[in-house]
Amino acid sequence: MTPAKVLHYLTLPLRTTGLILIAVLSVVLLIAARAGLTGTLLALAAFVALVKYGYVLLERVANGATEPPVMSFEMISPFEGIESLVHLVLAILTAGAAAHLRAVGEVRWALMLCVAVLFVLPASVGALGLTGSAVQALNPWKLWAIVRELGVVYAAILAVALSYGLALVLLAKADLPSLPMLAIGMFAWLSTYSFIGGALYEARDGLGHEPVDSPERRDGRAGRELERERLRLFDTIYAEARGGNLAGAWKTLLGELDQRGFDPELCDWFLDRLTALADKSTANALANRLAREAVGRFLDRDNGRVVRIAGARLRSDPRFRPRSAAETLRVASLARLGGDPALAQALLVDFEQHFPGATAGKETRV
Repeated sequence: MTPAKVLHYLTLPLRTTGLILIAVLSVVLLIAARAGLTGTLLALAAFVALVKYGYVLLERVANGATEPPVMSFEMISPFEGIESLVHLVLAILTAGAAAHLRAVGEVRWALMLCVAVLFVLPASVGALGLTGSAVQALNPWKLWAIVRELGVVYAAILAVALSYGLALVLLAKADLPSLPMLAIGMFAWLSTYSFIGGALYEARDGLGHEPVDSPERRDGRAGRELERERLRLFDTIYAEARGGNLAGAWKTLLGELDQRGFDPELCDWFLDRLTALADKSTANALANRLAREAVGRFLDRDNGRVVRIAGARLRSDPRFRPRSAAETLRVASLARLGGDPALAQALLVDFEQHFPGATAGKETRV
C-alpha cells in the first residue's frame, strides 16, 4: 500500500459526512455528561452508534467505497447489526479478566492478556467486517490469515492505533477541553476502522475477498457498456447495408473508426462480427472493404496485425485481396518471412487476374 493510499484511508472520516457525524455525537456526549442517569443512557446510545458506524465504514471501505457512508437509522438501532458489538463485549471481558489478574497479583499475566487481545483485535475487527459473522471474528485461523496476508500493513495498523491512543493520553494530560477531546477521539476511532477497511480492500486478492466495487468490477461494467455501444453501432451499420445502401454503411463505419483514430481493437471487433454473420454476401462485402482499409493503414506499422487480418479474410473469402498490387505483394512478402508460405501463395496464385498489368516478381513468388 502506497503512502498516498494510507493517508487517504486515515483521513477518510474528515470528509463532510464523517465530520458531521463526529460533530453531532461529540455534542450529544457532552450533553450526556451533564444529564445524570438519562445522560448515561444517552451516552451509551451514542457510543453504540459510533461503534456500529465504525463497522459500516470499515465494511464499505473494504468493498471499495471512496466516501464515508451517511448515518442511517439501521446504524444506530439497537436491534440491527448487534454482531458489531462483539468486540465491545470482548473488551469488557478482557478488562474484567485483567483487573482480576492484577487484583490477585498476576500483573504480568494481566499485561500479557491485554497485549495479546490488542494484537489480534484489528484482525478480528477486519474478519467481522469481511464476513459479518461474530463466529469468524473469533476464528483463530481466519485471524491468522488476515495477519499473514496484510503483513507489514498489519504492523502499520497496530502502530497507528497505538499512536492514536498515546496522543489521546497526552491530550488528556494537557487538559484539552472536552468537546475537541471527544471529537479527536471519535476521529481516531473511525480513522483506525477506515484504515483496516482500506487494508482489506488493497489485499482483496490474497484474502479471496470480492468487493462490491473494485477496479476489476468497474472494468467489467465498463466492458459490458462498451460492448453494448458497439453492438448498437454495428446493428445500425449492418441494417443500412442489408437495406441496399452498402456505400452509406461503409461511410458510417469508416467515419466511426476515423473518429476513434481507427482503433485497431475496434477494427478487429467489426471484422470478427462480420465474419460470424450468416449473410455472407453483405457481410463479406463490408468485411473485405474494412480489411483492405485496415491493411493499408496498418502496413509497416503493425505488420503482425496486417498478416492476421489478410489470413482471416482469405479463409472467409478466397477472393479477398488488398486494395493494390503493391500492398498485396508486401503482405505476401510479410507472410513468407513470417513463416506462412501458404498465405503468400494464396495471395499471389492469381495475382495477374486481380491486378492486370502488374507482376508479382520472381523473388516474391512462393
